[in-house]
Amino acid sequence: MVVTCDESIALLLSAQSGVKAKTEVKLVPRPDSAVIARLGLRKLLAGDTVTAEALDANYLRRSDAEIVHQQAVHQQVVHQQIDHQHKGGK
Repeated sequence: MVVTCDESIALLLSAQSGVKAKTEVKLVPRPDSAVIARLGLRKLLAGDTVTAEALDANYLRRSDAEIVHQQAVHQQVVHQQIDHQHKGGK
């Protein structure tokens, strides 16, 4: 079973053909800050904590390589548009 709050993932998995044992997909609401706070409180009350030094940060963002690549592509498009305008195009 796959549980997701992302409708596109649920649709993709549900639409897979040719799979002998089709994976059951359950679409659930996206957790909000109240849900996350309850999970955190449960861990605190259970004593499931670590020191700040032991934490390992996981950032939900694009990698530096992806960001740099996207900026380069954007600059290339802008330069192409400027060149096109200077050559009399619209």
